[in-house]
Amino acid sequence: MRKILFISFLLYRIVAFAQPVFERLDTIKVSNFGTPLKNPWTGGLNFTEWSAIDLDLDGIKDLAVFDKTGDKIRTFKNNNIVGTASYKHAPEFQSAIPSYVNSWAVFYDYNNDGKEDLFTYALGFGGIRVYKNTSTVGNPQFTFFKNYLISDYDTGPGLDLANTPVSSVALPGLADIDNDGDMDVLTFQSSGIQFEFHKNMSMERYGVIDSLVFDVVDRCWGDAVENNCSSTLSYPSCPLMQLYNETVATKRDAKVNAVMHSGSCLLCLDMDGDNDKDLVVSDVSCDSIEYFRNAGSLANAHFDYTTKLYPNGTNPITFKQFPCTYFLDLDNDNKRDLIAAPNIQASENYKGVWFYKNNGADNAPNFQLIKKTFLQDEMLDFGEGSYPTTLDYDADGDMDLLVGNFGYYAPVSVYNCKVALLENTGTSSAPRFNLVNSDYAGLSSGGLRNMAPATGDMDGDGDKDLLIGDSNGKLSYYTNTAPIGTAANFVLAADYTTGFLAGIDVGNNAYPQIIDVDRDGLKDVLVGEYDGTINYFKNIGTITVPVLAGGIGNWGSVKVNKPGYFEAQSTPCLFDDNGSYKLMIGSERGYLYMYGNIDGNLSGTFTLIDSTYNDIYEGEQMAPHLFDFTNDGKLDLIVGNYSGGLAYFKGAANPNAMEENMDVYMEMVLYPNPATHELSLQFNNYNNAIKIITLYDAIGRKISENKTGEQEYTLNLDQLQTGLYIVEVAMIFPDNKMLRVSKRFIRQ
Repeated sequence: MRKILFISFLLYRIVAFAQPVFERLDTIKVSNFGTPLKNPWTGGLNFTEWSAIDLDLDGIKDLAVFDKTGDKIRTFKNNNIVGTASYKHAPEFQSAIPSYVNSWAVFYDYNNDGKEDLFTYALGFGGIRVYKNTSTVGNPQFTFFKNYLISDYDTGPGLDLANTPVSSVALPGLADIDNDGDMDVLTFQSSGIQFEFHKNMSMERYGVIDSLVFDVVDRCWGDAVENNCSSTLSYPSCPLMQLYNETVATKRDAKVNAVMHSGSCLLCLDMDGDNDKDLVVSDVSCDSIEYFRNAGSLANAHFDYTTKLYPNGTNPITFKQFPCTYFLDLDNDNKRDLIAAPNIQASENYKGVWFYKNNGADNAPNFQLIKKTFLQDEMLDFGEGSYPTTLDYDADGDMDLLVGNFGYYAPVSVYNCKVALLENTGTSSAPRFNLVNSDYAGLSSGGLRNMAPATGDMDGDGDKDLLIGDSNGKLSYYTNTAPIGTAANFVLAADYTTGFLAGIDVGNNAYPQIIDVDRDGLKDVLVGEYDGTINYFKNIGTITVPVLAGGIGNWGSVKVNKPGYFEAQSTPCLFDDNGSYKLMIGSERGYLYMYGNIDGNLSGTFTLIDSTYNDIYEGEQMAPHLFDFTNDGKLDLIVGNYSGGLAYFKGAANPNAMEENMDVYMEMVLYPNPATHELSLQFNNYNNAIKIITLYDAIGRKISENKTGEQEYTLNLDQLQTGLYIVEVAMIFPDNKMLRVSKRFIRQ
């Protein structure tokens, strides 16, 4: 009997803490002023780096696009139409990308096995980290290979080894520069103005191309320098370099430790068909790129001509800041084309992917500008930031969308901040959307920055009003004056200086939600903010005349900061989950947090259920909104992010309620991940099982084993090397039933 009672109690607790489940859905159709969008729910693109990669190993090169906004890689499947650049968003491949990817990412098949490997920034001392593509058909996978690429700077008796110098705001040139079959690396030299050639010695030493072993053979490659957006050819201290021989030392400036150029992108390609590599250079402080023509040879690179009118004088590449270039075949004609995009914030964010088609040959290209919004014009992209909410603006019975943003880039670092309207042209159970107004209600005229909208009936007249949070941490209230059953008409009625919002200031970046928090029939206001907390403003007025009491800061002791960071950008979404409130919060770090234990505990501390909810990661500064768009009784989720787009997740049925509820009971959150000195394991608050915690390395070797009955446990990582590890927890219940859960983490 005691055993039965225990199981019944356990199941009650499990069911009580079951959470909504979401599945990504990209099939909801969306149009842009009537023009159908091919990839509407991609999530937007801001400051991007582009690589060709065969994602599914079908022999066709697809696309991997790294967005420096949130260090997010988005993947696109090539539709394989010869002569046409046509791609379909393929998020199913994104989960295979290592979570470590940081600052920049380039894919290059260094071992010529037909699978592009991943090169990214190495934290710590800086440089290049490598993941080998170990994918098989149906199982995309990248395996850690090298933490740093190391180069030998000396051919004398001793070794002078150092990191290949690449900063976090740079892109190295990865190419077979000397045409011997293996991948070489081009970076900036320690002076920060000369090009440095790191020759791959794999062929010379081993007769194969699959080793990444480098010697610095030329510290002034091409006999030219670039500094502060200007260049000098035939630089006096750069005599022509002789062909490097393993036994004859010809390196310059031996035993000088390399340092990193502040920020540059280097693209090596043959522009004139002479079989040597020319160079395209961009710099973090420049608004254009510079082309260097190589008139030398494979043995002796020598630049004799340079221009900033690249790739042609009619449509040269120019962005506000730091344009970078990428050479890849986009239209399947076996001739690589050119992509140009900004590589830093405060530059073009929604017209920032320039596609130049190659009308020449692969080794002598002739680039023609086709468009400045490649792929961006096929998705919802609201510049920087996207903050969704719902409003049946035309009172037709189906729910429309409002989307605020940080802003669309305009010249001289000005941002046009707007709220867009997407009309639901489908039905209340089969939605489809059309962007019909990019500046709804003329809200941009208020001059607000970082506009985050929220809707709700604040004045009790039966229709929804509008709150706008802004970058100053303040709110503006627009009352809906339209008669019931007609299209909304919003009029500014209160702000920081007037009405029921007077004096409300949460500091920086206000993200509001209108909801009856205490269930007393009056609409209250929640406001997230820059520092990751939530503010609760209780409505102490009446249904028709709202009055907000002094706010409760740090409501519920909620905090969604990335460890070690102050910025958090908390975007609240309080919702009713089968009669009890749950709080979903978007965060700057790009994950969704879920809190419970709210009802009857409005002045207490809420329970953190998960800090990476549903493993949904759409990039930096996620902003969630929940609504049952398909009228099936399950909440759907729309998520905005700082890349300026939206992702749609449909509420999913529980295929096996008992198993899913047990999964919730067994939830284990690893925090932080990646971790440095300590890793916290957090379990469901009702999980009192004995837990055997076992730590393994990436190849399954047991490192340690510990036991606890608590809901939180901390692992000390000081004795671990950097890399991938696995935590397995065996949970032993009073009836001796054992259940296991395991998760991976990175020690950095």
